[in-house]
Amino acid sequence: GQSSINRYVERRTTYSGMGGRPGVGQKVSGSIGCLCMAPFFLFIGCSLLWFNEKWAIKTHRSLNEALDAHDTIWDAERLEPEKEGRLVHLSGLVSVDRSAHDNVFGLETTCAVSLKREVEIYQWVERHTRKKHKLPNGATEVEDVYDYQKKWNSNAVSSRDFRNEYGHENVGVLPFASQTFRSSGPVHLGAYDLAKVLTQKLTTYSPISAVNVKNIPPGGALHGDQIYLPAVQGILDTTNSHQENLEISTAKNLDSPIDKKVVTIDGEDKIQYTVKSTGEQFSSLKAAQNSILVEKKVIKMDGEDRITYIVKSTGDQFSSMERALDAAAKVPQVVQQQRQQQRQAPKKKTIVGAPQIGDVRVKFSEIKCATVSVLAKLRGKLLDSWPSQQGPGYDIAILQRGRMAAAEMISRGKAMNNFMMWLRRFGGFLLA
Repeated sequence: GQSSINRYVERRTTYSGMGGRPGVGQKVSGSIGCLCMAPFFLFIGCSLLWFNEKWAIKTHRSLNEALDAHDTIWDAERLEPEKEGRLVHLSGLVSVDRSAHDNVFGLETTCAVSLKREVEIYQWVERHTRKKHKLPNGATEVEDVYDYQKKWNSNAVSSRDFRNEYGHENVGVLPFASQTFRSSGPVHLGAYDLAKVLTQKLTTYSPISAVNVKNIPPGGALHGDQIYLPAVQGILDTTNSHQENLEISTAKNLDSPIDKKVVTIDGEDKIQYTVKSTGEQFSSLKAAQNSILVEKKVIKMDGEDRITYIVKSTGDQFSSMERALDAAAKVPQVVQQQRQQQRQAPKKKTIVGAPQIGDVRVKFSEIKCATVSVLAKLRGKLLDSWPSQQGPGYDIAILQRGRMAAAEMISRGKAMNNFMMWLRRFGGFLLA
């Protein structure tokens, strides 16, 4: 293959049929297959159109019912038991018993229905595209393009799965998990409580500053709305959700790329060798050393799975381990020393604007307590779904941000109904 700093390209030629051209039988069988599938897609498209029209009409009718049947509660702070069981409209400020909070980082805002912690790690990511070109002799040239880009990612990416790992090695782990925290107790709207069907409609998150974070992890740095942490070798222990732990396990010995330890397997003590950079385990030192120089991969070529051995320092590929090891041994010593220094060099402190592979950032956002308007059924002090005459699936439980009249809320509901109707029509016409 041909390689560049951020792109790796493989080309191969495939042949099908006699003389490299598809035969008459192949063309006929392909046409028959398309004809057989056509009725299926026609049926799916027509069914989607039918269900869409039914859904749109019933939704429109249920909204008209709500417009005629609703009753307004003008003061959300005052209970009105005489409206029990009716569809009511009211506006007011959302509140909670205790704001959502993150115990690990010691972050709690004034009033938040939900608090989200987003943890991202700076990693190489691979994007694979395939292009096919028809050649004059009837053969097909297949070009596999692998592009590599540095990005903030919500998960640690294993570079061992890359087609070309050389120069794109990922390090580091996520020391904390991304998590969403909810407020304690029910969510209130004045003197009333919101049922889950309504609180689920509170989905607008706003970023918040990390200035109020009380527990900044060791080595972390506060920068604006985020916390930056340099790459670490380890992972947060989250086995006990009630005892969240800030201790990060780090490798004690960074001098040797291979860790040797004695483990007990089936009642016997055996020596196990672990390659620190990948976590791979071997029963012999030689196998562990070879894995540092050469990677074994199974790739699909011409429809068959084949074993390929890749020299990590150059990206060259061979069909046998022996030839790959010979090639690795011939790599200039200075190149091997440079790569060894890159692996063992301690990570620098995070520089804003120039993150290093393996660096981690933590961001926070919240759903603030805000003014909302609600159309729902009153049950005691609980606001819940109001069943319309259109049947299950067409209940009324509307929550919208801001203070607005019932007629405006229903008008917005009808506009969304029309939008979804035309979107489904478009999808149905494409299939039909």
